[in-house]
Amino acid sequence: MEQASSLSQFRLLIWVIGHWSLVIGHLSFVLCHLSFVAITNEDILTVGS
Repeated sequence: MEQASSLSQFRLLIWVIGHWSLVIGHLSFVLCHLSFVAITNEDILTVGS
């Protein structure tokens, strides 16, 4: 029983690490995209006014 529980904990740990690396990668992509959009929006606003 001990081995099985440790194996499932190990799988859970790997899943959590993989999940968070995906989440962090997605967040960094979103932040880069938002900063790019903010810069282009500023250009559009200055041109519009």
